[in-house]
Amino acid sequence: MQDLFDVSEHLEKKDGKEPVQEPHEDEHVEEELMSTKDEISGQVDKVLAPSKEEQMAKLIEKFSSVGRFARWAKDKYRQLSGVSSEALESLGQYSFVLIDDDLHNHVTFVPGLIAHGREATGILYRGNISLEEILEQLQEFHPDFVLVDNDLRRNMSGPQIVGALNGLLPETQFIGFSDNRSPTNLKKQFREAGAIGYVEKRNLGIDDVQMTIESLAEFIVRLKKKE
Repeated sequence: MQDLFDVSEHLEKKDGKEPVQEPHEDEHVEEELMSTKDEISGQVDKVLAPSKEEQMAKLIEKFSSVGRFARWAKDKYRQLSGVSSEALESLGQYSFVLIDDDLHNHVTFVPGLIAHGREATGILYRGNISLEEILEQLQEFHPDFVLVDNDLRRNMSGPQIVGALNGLLPETQFIGFSDNRSPTNLKKQFREAGAIGYVEKRNLGIDDVQMTIESLAEFIVRLKKKE
């Protein structure tokens, strides 16, 4: 039996024309899907882009590094904070210690102090360490300024700690460092205990933290001008 053949193909060849292939419907669908995928990916990238707070949080881990990487972390932190002033620049010559019973305050403020100051660290006081241990840590770190929270909840208040340690560290100056929920006469209490003053801290967000550190810087600038 003779093999069957496609007549249309035979006629097209006879006319000298190549068969025209119409685009398959699936190809259009695939192009649309790819376009939609790219569009959605772009939107997702925007949604998932790390916030300023998240970028700051990641930098916290980098401050303990040495050399060029630590300098990069400081510069990046300052860039993200968006705050720059003459007063803040002046903090670069000073070292700081924060005494606070709230770990959140350490995570919030110490990186900013490191970024703008010469160096900084924190002492987490929850009533489970003695004054002797705090004194040893301060003597080892030898800070220029110690920031002391008021409401330490256990054993001793901020002014009491200042009163106990102030005379033992003649080259270190103590600053009260608490929020606006503290007593109205807190500044007086800290001064009577031997602190050089009091700075109100705000820790609701990165912008508040930076404003607090700038207030601290301005306070220290005024203090040094009087000396």
